[in-house]
Amino acid sequence: MVAAFFKGNFLVTKNSVLTPLKGVFRGADAVEQDSKSNYYVSSCVSGKVWKIDPKTAASTLLIEGLSSAADFYLEEDKDRL
Repeated sequence: MVAAFFKGNFLVTKNSVLTPLKGVFRGADAVEQDSKSNYYVSSCVSGKVWKIDPKTAASTLLIEGLSSAADFYLEEDKDRL
């Protein structure tokens, strides 16, 4: 997984090729993947956190309105970031 901080691209490896997913995640700071292969991306610039479906590449805005959304830790057993 690679997040381009300034351009907002989020890339993942598919079939050994780095492939951009849909959406723009400018200011991407933290990236994480859960046991179901969903991706989570935070933006310290926009104060948002998204969940991205690995099959469709569709993103769901989970949190917005934060003054900053930088690093996070995924605790799947407690169902929280």
